[in-house]
Amino acid sequence: MHGTGPSGRFRGTHDASRGVRLRVRHAGRGYRAAGLIGFGTPGGTGWRPVASGGVLAATIIFYDFYHKQNPLSPVVMGLCRMLVYVTAAYAVVATPPREVFVMALLLLSYLVGLTYVAKQNTWAGSAISGRSRSWRCR
Repeated sequence: MHGTGPSGRFRGTHDASRGVRLRVRHAGRGYRAAGLIGFGTPGGTGWRPVASGGVLAATIIFYDFYHKQNPLSPVVMGLCRMLVYVTAAYAVVATPPREVFVMALLLLSYLVGLTYVAKQNTWAGSAISGRSRSWRCR
């Protein structure tokens, strides 16, 4: 008998990765269908939004599985957010203006810098007042 026990934990042979695999499979099917619709239309934007979306999906999956042990996780998180805007730009026009990429890089550097400052404040205390604002540093 499978299901949850009184503690809320799964009993039996619950495969935690099965749910992840199913979600990735369903997301991939929807992604392919949406990409082929835009790719196949005469006024579509071509293969670039499909490729950019694929890179975005791969980056998100990488971040989901490796962000805890990865010291560069703020960069990967910033790449995910940056690629959202790049993919959206490619979905709207075949050749986005240069400013889209410049602003996406600025967003990436802002997110990495903000995360770095937040981690420094959490780990070493406030940079402004020199006092700890986190319960971990007391």
